[in-house]
Amino acid sequence: MSAVFVTTPEIGTRLWINDQRYELVSVAPYVRKTDGVATFLLEWEGRCCTDGCGAPFRTSSTMTVTRLKRRCDEHKDQRSPASRKKRVAKVRVELA
Repeated sequence: MSAVFVTTPEIGTRLWINDQRYELVSVAPYVRKTDGVATFLLEWEGRCCTDGCGAPFRTSSTMTVTRLKRRCDEHKDQRSPASRKKRVAKVRVELA
């Protein structure tokens, strides 16, 4: 699963990974420590996937989104997978 943004997405851009929705809430300039290249850090807001929770949480990514958190801080240490189904991730992007 990955979503690659060539240009900086606008605040409010929505990203769905399988059935979990994320919304872009901030974009910050960032210089990579490994090679000094200027890029952007994207901050996404999602809802916890733990049954009965649904609490909002924030997670960050680079311009290439390969993985995002699926749980709030209260449930992040659970040992069970967020989804027991083995499936290919479906990614959908809705631009703001």
